[in-house]
Amino acid sequence: MAAAFFLPEPQHREGFELVLTISTFLFAIIAGFFISRLNSRFDAIRTIIGEGDGEFLTLYKLAQLMSPRFSKRIKSILNDFYIVAYDFALSDYDKTYKESKIYYMKFWQELKKLKKSERIEPFHEKCVDIIVASEKRRNVTSALAAERLTLGQWAVLIILSVIIIFCIYSLKTEELYSRFLAILLSTVLMLVLLLMRDLQNLVLGQTELLEESGQEMFEDIGELRYYQSRHLKTGLSSVPPHIKKFRLGLHEPGAKEFKIKIITRE
Repeated sequence: MAAAFFLPEPQHREGFELVLTISTFLFAIIAGFFISRLNSRFDAIRTIIGEGDGEFLTLYKLAQLMSPRFSKRIKSILNDFYIVAYDFALSDYDKTYKESKIYYMKFWQELKKLKKSERIEPFHEKCVDIIVASEKRRNVTSALAAERLTLGQWAVLIILSVIIIFCIYSLKTEELYSRFLAILLSTVLMLVLLLMRDLQNLVLGQTELLEESGQEMFEDIGELRYYQSRHLKTGLSSVPPHIKKFRLGLHEPGAKEFKIKIITRE
C-alpha cells in the first residue's frame, strides 16, 4: 500500500474508470456470494459443535447416574476424544474425523459391556440416542468443513483485486487525500480477502471457533484443560490468563501415544 504514496504519478488513460467499475461490480457480487456461503457454513458448524459439546456432557452425567464404572470409562473416552480433537485445527476436520472414529466405537463397546443391573432406564436409552445423534453431527460437520473455496475461485478474486488496485493507483492524483483513498481502498480489498480466509479456516478473532466450549468440557468431567503446543506457538489457541494449570500436548497430531506435560503458572 505504500506504493500509492511513493511511486511516481502514472499517466491517466481513458477507459480505466470503466474497467474499475466493471471489476468492482464483479468483485462485489462474487465476494458477497462467497462470504454469504462461508458465513452460513461457519454458523452451521458453530451450532453443531456447541450442541455436540452439550450432548457429550449429558452423556457423562447420565453415565454417572448408571454406574461408577461406566462413568469412569465414559470420562476416559471423552478425555481422549477431546485431546485428539484439539490436536488438529478445526479447518483440518477431515483428519479429526478419521482419528476420532475409534472413540465412537469405544462408546458402543462400553454400552455393550454394561451389566443388566447397570442398564437403568430411561438413562440407558438416552445414552444410545445421544451417541447416535453425535455420530450424525460428526458426519455433517465433516461434510461442512470439507466445503472450501477452490483454487480457481481464489484466483478469480485475487485477479479482480489486482485489477481494482491497479485502476485505483492509475486514477489517483497528486493530492494527499487521493493517495490516502488509494491506500484505504486497497486495504479494504485485502481485508475482505483475509476475512474470507478466516471464515474458510473457521477462525474467529485469530482463535479457533468455539475453543472455550470444548475446554470447559474438560473442566466439567474433572480434567485439566488441554492445549496443543503447536497451536499455542502459531497463535491458533491461547490460554486465558485465569487458567493457572493446564495440560500441554507435546506429541505430533495423530500420534498413537499422547505426550502431555502439566504446566503450572503463577
